[in-house]
Amino acid sequence: MKKQRGRLEYSIMNSGISTGIYIMRLLIQFIARSIFIRFLGETYLGLNGLFTNILSLLSVSELGVGSSIIFSLYKPIALHDHPQIVALMQLYRKAYNWIGVTIGVLGIAVMPFLHLMIHGSQHVDNLYLIYLLFLTNSVVSYFFTYKRSLISADQKAYIVTLNDFLFLLVANIVQITFLYIHADFVIYLIIQIIFTIAGNVCISWIVDRRYPYIQHAKAVKVDKATSDEIKKKCSR
Repeated sequence: MKKQRGRLEYSIMNSGISTGIYIMRLLIQFIARSIFIRFLGETYLGLNGLFTNILSLLSVSELGVGSSIIFSLYKPIALHDHPQIVALMQLYRKAYNWIGVTIGVLGIAVMPFLHLMIHGSQHVDNLYLIYLLFLTNSVVSYFFTYKRSLISADQKAYIVTLNDFLFLLVANIVQITFLYIHADFVIYLIIQIIFTIAGNVCISWIVDRRYPYIQHAKAVKVDKATSDEIKKKCSR
């Protein structure tokens, strides 16, 4: 009974914090977007939207792997089955490493066609560098995603939400400050990458502290039944 009540409390906490953070994110993004247009103009805003859409399309290669493995973690977490949790986490890490590499390769393969997607691309300075920075920011997160899954499956997604919001807030403050000093989109994106990495490293550190048994664990294979179930969910 106590465990069920705890899960309900965590669900309410996750929902409440997520809603509050969502509203604050909208406000921050509105302010950041207004300042972005003022200093960099609508051309770079259009590039920002286009490259975001391209990378979102490439992320389809994830094929629901994340949600499938998170679902598979619920039972072993409830049973405190550490070997099974470790096995799933190792599988998740391998899967997302491959996904990250795949998206990186596909993203690079798109580069020769960028000029066909952008009207007046010859007038955009550092077009390919800007795209590579977008791609880097997207790909780097995949190498940390597996640790986020453990917190989410353990009904403590609010930790990830607060962490991401904090780093988003600080990143936007630093980016806006640099826009006032020197309006350079490349510097703007480099700052974004730095905070994306920092936010993910922080989450990894939190996971290592909260779940020490996943550190330095021996390689463990997921049993065939679980593996088949994950594959079945991914193929749906």
